[in-house]
Order: sequence, then structure tokens, then C-alpha cells
Amino acid sequence: MAQEDAAVADSATVVSVETTWADGINETSVVAAGNVTSLADNESATVWLEYRTNGSTTWQSTAQQTVDSVGPFREVLTGLESGATYEYRARAASNSSSEVNGSVETFTVPDNPPVVETGPAERVTESSARLTATVEWLGNADSAEVVFVVSPVGSDTTVSTSGQTITDSGSVGETVRKLRPNTTYEAVAHVHASDGDNATAGPVQFTTDTQFVVTTDGVGTVNETAVRLSGSVVDLGGADSADVGFEYRERGATEWMQTAWTTVTAPGTVNETLTGLSPETTYEVRATGAAVDNDRATGETLTVATDSAFAVSTDSATVVNDTAVTVDGGVTDLGGADAATVTVEYRRAGTSEWLTARRTEVASTGDVSATVTGLEAGTDYEVRVTGSASDGDRATGAVRTVTTDRAASAPAVDSFTTDQKRSPNPHLEFTADWDVSDADGDLDTVTVEVVDSDGRVVRTATTSVSGGSASGADSFKLKHVRNQRFTVRLTVTDESGHSTTETRTVAE
Repeated sequence: MAQEDAAVADSATVVSVETTWADGINETSVVAAGNVTSLADNESATVWLEYRTNGSTTWQSTAQQTVDSVGPFREVLTGLESGATYEYRARAASNSSSEVNGSVETFTVPDNPPVVETGPAERVTESSARLTATVEWLGNADSAEVVFVVSPVGSDTTVSTSGQTITDSGSVGETVRKLRPNTTYEAVAHVHASDGDNATAGPVQFTTDTQFVVTTDGVGTVNETAVRLSGSVVDLGGADSADVGFEYRERGATEWMQTAWTTVTAPGTVNETLTGLSPETTYEVRATGAAVDNDRATGETLTVATDSAFAVSTDSATVVNDTAVTVDGGVTDLGGADAATVTVEYRRAGTSEWLTARRTEVASTGDVSATVTGLEAGTDYEVRVTGSASDGDRATGAVRTVTTDRAASAPAVDSFTTDQKRSPNPHLEFTADWDVSDADGDLDTVTVEVVDSDGRVVRTATTSVSGGSASGADSFKLKHVRNQRFTVRLTVTDESGHSTTETRTVAE
């Protein structure tokens, strides 16, 4: 505090004064006081205060007051500069004395701080809340930063917003995040003005919602293309309702697929049958939810594998003869079922109705076989193996085509002649010429026999043939057979064992 020497009254001094105190009223006004410490009898004095900004050389004066006794006096100094430091002193004069002054003292005008008020917390969730405040006055500052500081009641742990800069009075709102569910917090608004002044408002209390929670409770396989999912909404987290469903993906995939949503208005269970999956595949599944207050929740990820697919096969179809074929197949996978009915089916090619050749009950994988009889010769047939599992699954093997053998026909003798040579000797010499054919194309042998009148075969010749036709000639010579007759017998045989015989007669 600066100070100048006060005038000291001697024996001739009629009046003396001292500077006593000064208090701020507001950002532009101060009340300052002095004290008349001595005054001659029957005298009155004029008193006033002088003031100037710190560092100035020019004094300003208040209005003068007249006093007729010792004691304090004061004046309100107005129009001051907010936050500035001033020097001031008390002064006095009487009719019989010169002017005197008290010591020079200093005071600082009160600053003009910002004014702020907090509002109630809004949009409170389990992890966030929107805080509001109204800055009614910036004081002498050009701008200010508004920050909300939040802490659990009774805790030193704080969470602060990032802050907003304002250049005028008005409302400010910020969302504070990373709060704990079901916790009571108190929030204080802090205003940091650009001129160094600060202001606070609050605290205002609010309680975060309970947490929105969903769980993945269980998964189960239905069959090779479907699984059963179950989950729960444990807590809606203060929301009125939520949409709950399940996400799923093949294990190893990155993208989740979403089931249809179910809207719930209270905690409880949610079930879903997921269909259209791939057989024998492992899936990851989890419950997921979206509350109406924009909270989201996800349950634990579980894995489930679909069954392998129920499968049968048609392995082969083999011709037995012209009226029968054998069909071989099997059950390659029961697809999780306990048993299955396997059927061998057939139909004439070009028809629509399948006929049953054999139906077999099986309790494990393995081969099945059936011989289909009563078919038409030389006809195309379609055959297949089908199955119906005990869990309702069905399967069909490949359709195979088979053609029955044509009905066997006997070979034919197209021509058969004997060319006899005349001789003066008692000998018989001739050539058997023949042409044979077979519609089945499976000629095998041609045998020519010479039979005497007693039925004995005296000569024979056999020729191997093949295909659908053949021709040949066999020569014979019989000696000393004068006046004897012989039968020439030709027999043609095919590979199926069918044969045809014709005879001719020769004589010496």
C-alpha cells in the first residue's frame, strides 16, 4: 500500500484528518472513508475524498461535506474501472486552517466475473448424460471456455468434458461419457474467462440408468440346416423397450448376419430357430439388442455345429438279363438321425411314376441292393435310391439309366446245299455249303454232321463263327458206301445257347 505523509497539526492547527478504509460495492463502485481526528472548538470543517488510478498524477475529488465535530465520513466512488487499482486519500479544511490530507491508501475495484447457472441433466443413460448450463454474463472477458466436471458422489474420481468456447452469453450443453451404470453423480459447470476470471455453478446431481444387458443363453442343433438359439434380456437399462435378435456367421468369417428383431418391453427370454444353414458347418452366434434410448448390448459368442446331411447314393445298375437289373447303392450319412427307410425305385424311361422295388429299414450307414424283375426286354429304365430319415429329412441318390437285354432269338439257316461229285468208284464225295445269321448278333458255331441210316454220325465238321452272319463250306468223302443213303445235318448255335438245325440227304 502506497502512502504519503499526512499533514501534521501543530498547536495552531484547527483540523486534522486520516484515511481509514475502502470496500468494493460492485465492479464499478467502491465506498471509501476518512476520519476527522481533531477540530477546534466552535469550528466546522469541509471534508472530501480524492482518488486516482494507480500511477496517475491527477486526483479526482468527491463532493464536499461539512462537519462540525470529529468523526468518520465516507463517500461512494462510482464510474470506476472494473478490476483496476486506485489510490485514495481523505482531505479536510476549515475557515481558520489550510487544507490537510490523510495518508494515501489503495483499493482494487471488484472485478466483473462471469455469471453461470446449471440446468438439470438430460438424456441420462447408463454411461452418458447431457449437461447444460446458461452463461448469463461474460464480465469483461471477450470469450470463455465452459467445462463440466463430473464425479460420483463421495468420490474424488472425476470425468471432464472437452469444453466449449463461447463469445457471448447463452446456453451451453455437452455430453459426458464413460460413466458407470446405476451411479449417482454430481456435475459442476466451470467457466474460465479470457481475462482470467472464473466462475462455477452447481453441483447438480443425476443417477445413471442401470445397464442394458442381453445374454446368449444356449444353442442347439435341430438338423443339418437349422439350429435353435435362446437368449435373455436381463435389464432394459431404463429404456421403455428394445429390439432383440441374434447375429450369426460361419466360424472364421468376419461379417455378422442378423436375424429378425423381436421387440420386448420387459426383461425375459427370446428364442429363434435359424434355418437355411449349411450342413456339417460350425457357426458362431450371439444375442444382440438395441434399446429405444440408443443403448446397445451384445451377449457372449457361442459356437454350434449343424448336423451332417442325410445322404443316400445310387452306385450302379447292372443288367441281369432281358427282364431284370440289379441296383446297388447305400446310406452314406444318417445326418444325425437314429434310423432311416431306404427304397430302391425304378421306372420306364420317359414315364413319371416311380415304382418301388425294395424298401429296407436301416439304423446305420451301409450298402443296399435290390434286383428289379419283370422288366421288358430291350427297354431303357431309370433307377434310383431314396431315403427318409427318422428325423424327417429326405434324400435322393443319382438317377441312373440301364437297358435290359433284348429277348434272345434262335439263329437262322439262310441257305444249306450239298454239292455231290459223281464217281465210278463206290465212294461218296460232296461239299456242304451254308449261310447262317442271327438277329442278336451273337453267332457262335456251325456244325455239319454226316449221319448213316443207323443214326450214327460218321463224319463231322465244326466252324466257329461270330457276329450277325456267316457262311462256309465243309467237304466230306466216304469210301465203299455203294447204294447207301446219308443224312447231312447242319446245326447253327449262338452264344445264348439257341440253335437251329436243318438236314439234307445224299446217296452214293
